[in-house]
Amino acid sequence: MVDGVSVGTLCLVDYQPRPFSDLEAEQLAKLAATLVDVITLRVDHLMLANETLLMRTAIEGVEQGLAVFDPDLRLVHWNSMFYGMFCFADCVVQNGAGAAQLLQKTLDRTSPGQADTAERVTAFLASVHSKRSLDPVARLSLTLSGTPTA
Repeated sequence: MVDGVSVGTLCLVDYQPRPFSDLEAEQLAKLAATLVDVITLRVDHLMLANETLLMRTAIEGVEQGLAVFDPDLRLVHWNSMFYGMFCFADCVVQNGAGAAQLLQKTLDRTSPGQADTAERVTAFLASVHSKRSLDPVARLSLTLSGTPTA
């Protein structure tokens, strides 16, 4: 049972009925628990895939460039506007690309010859990390306005 709902039946078939020893009954119970885990993981995987598709569809529907980064600032989702705005090469914009790498590539292209691009990347990442302590609404407000709100 998963969340109180039966998810299937484990059937054993033999040529004739026979009793199970305590050890066999225990092993069958473990097998049944393993099968429930496998089914649960499959359901979770399908739900995650569906949620990911919905999120990608929503992100692609945004008319501005949009990128989603994980807590370690690795790229996990982006829309075509983001890709097109920065003219990144295919090998740069991919799952797991670091925000620092993307920013550095952008600065190298838009600010050629400037010696402080690495410092600007470091300062930006420090700014992002310092805002993580804010609640999500304050973070979003800060991102949109550029200044914190109460």
